[in-house]
Amino acid sequence: MTYTTFMGSARDLYRDIVVILILLCILPTCATAVNVDLREGVLDESQLEDASVTFSIDVSDLPKQAAFLELESDLTTYREYALWNISTSEMWDIAGGEDTLKEQRVVLTILDEWTQPVLVTASGKTPVITELLQFEGIVLTKRPVRRTGFTYYRIQALDENGFPVGTAVTKTFDIVIPEEEQFKERLNAIDDSRLRPIIQEFYTKGLTQEAYQLLSYAETPRPATIPLWLFGIAIVIVAGAVFFIGQRRGIVLERKKRDIKGE
Repeated sequence: MTYTTFMGSARDLYRDIVVILILLCILPTCATAVNVDLREGVLDESQLEDASVTFSIDVSDLPKQAAFLELESDLTTYREYALWNISTSEMWDIAGGEDTLKEQRVVLTILDEWTQPVLVTASGKTPVITELLQFEGIVLTKRPVRRTGFTYYRIQALDENGFPVGTAVTKTFDIVIPEEEQFKERLNAIDDSRLRPIIQEFYTKGLTQEAYQLLSYAETPRPATIPLWLFGIAIVIVAGAVFFIGQRRGIVLERKKRDIKGE
């Protein structure tokens, strides 16, 4: 074996050892995601504000490195009821007791290997993103730009140091506001191109009541535009009638004064 051949074989061997060491370091951390199956309920892609939502999921196949399980949701609690209800409590523990299950984020301590699925039930309300503000008799309607990416649930396994193990399992929904879609349809049907952007600006600024008043006005059928000359004649007639009535009233008052003096 020549020196060159020996050195080439040594480099190949060194490369193989490095690759094996890298794989040994990476493989333990490449855990798969937690398995989540929907058992009960319907998780629609879109929801209304303040809508009641209840669903149950089976959580299983936790990675061996998992020491904690993080549960998160954008749902809010309904009255005094807990947001989360989790079965098989001997397989997990939670700091803070049952009151913690009312929070949107809870972290379970894994006590034993989850050899069978654990049933997790969530029951709450979708977020209310519409906010009404009153200022000196004016009502402003505020809505955030965000309408998407709200979570029914987000489940993430964590190691003993609190670092993620595998990838999170997430189910999301969007919030729709039917009133906005109806408003857009009505606004697009308005023929007045000068009034339409004004109504839209009112609505965008949060002056929804004023926007709807203008919208109703724009939707109301009105007679065709009156010619200018006819409009002028109408003004003259009205002014003449007012002048005549004023004169008659003055004459009547003058007669009453004379009658009083005569007495």
